[in-house]
Amino acid sequence: LAHRSLHWGRIEATTLAGTPSGDAAPKSYSYRGGKEHAAVYISALDRPSDRIAVQADLSVRALRYRLRDEAYFGQSFAVPYVFVNPRLGATVNPVGRTRGYASVAFAQREARLKNFYDAEEAGSGAEPFFARRTDGSFDFARPFVRPETAVNLELGAVHVAALWRAGVTGYAYLFRDEIVASGGLDAYGVPRTGNAARTRHVGLEVEATGFLPGRPWVSASASATVSDDRFIRFDEFDDAGQPVSRDGNRIALFPAASARAELRYEQPTNGVGRYGGRLGLRVQGVQPTTNAGTADRAAVLDAYALADASVWAERWFSGGSLRASLDLNNAFDARVLGGGNSGGFFPVARRHVFVSLRYTLGERSVLID
Repeated sequence: LAHRSLHWGRIEATTLAGTPSGDAAPKSYSYRGGKEHAAVYISALDRPSDRIAVQADLSVRALRYRLRDEAYFGQSFAVPYVFVNPRLGATVNPVGRTRGYASVAFAQREARLKNFYDAEEAGSGAEPFFARRTDGSFDFARPFVRPETAVNLELGAVHVAALWRAGVTGYAYLFRDEIVASGGLDAYGVPRTGNAARTRHVGLEVEATGFLPGRPWVSASASATVSDDRFIRFDEFDDAGQPVSRDGNRIALFPAASARAELRYEQPTNGVGRYGGRLGLRVQGVQPTTNAGTADRAAVLDAYALADASVWAERWFSGGSLRASLDLNNAFDARVLGGGNSGGFFPVARRHVFVSLRYTLGERSVLID
């Protein structure tokens, strides 16, 4: 796959006499980006016995980031990567109602183009995030932000019955060089996105789905995750350029727990359509927004819960179908902060309604909101 793009921005000032506007207005930034990506995936499955299935996977990815024609300083570079990611897993009792599974995998991930150069801020003095040679020029073979690597361990079990299904999975991600919100200083002494030497993500996930006996059109489902996401070894830099140990702190933007639950009703109408509705609940646990973890209470998102509801009706025709739906989000108009970054917060939208009408004809559909 190959991707090419042109990014630019300008500020319109049409109310000022004599100020160029439209295509004649000066651009505040402009650059061309690109990315080539190729991947090969191999999988092998073996069953040494009726009760055991073993699967081995291997993916090889080659990619290259590109940036050129940057308007302010004429920066141009390419950053290539090759990643080899193996995985080995086993399932016990693979065709039974109760089965267990375990896997181990090695994974690697690259940084974003913005982590190499924030070209949109070039006019404000932003520079590429690469080491410099002795002559002062950038060495584009040595980006500051390295790829992150992780060993993933998973162990779980699932049971499938006639009217319900339940599963539990424990996991551990052991990272080296995880890409986090801060991890070094640029040439101006400003903290930048970087790598944490060692981090750990450990958690437990549970999920269940069930149907009402004799009424399979009524179902309930729920899932929950509890996790511990921490720095093992990481020094962040403060505004004065001094290292601050974050060892043992919770990692920013990872909630300690989250859960979802849903009650659904969907009833067919004599083969000519169906109608239904759902009630949903979303719960988010405490979440730090800085790498100080929960020690900085002013930068912590409190736990919250949101309720949603939907109703819909669909009518089938010989050549297609017509579906009308209404979604009520944040049904109880909760006023909570749902996200944040570095101590800044973003509120959840208050109660709002989304109405849609969809007509489907063959493989084509039209959505009117």
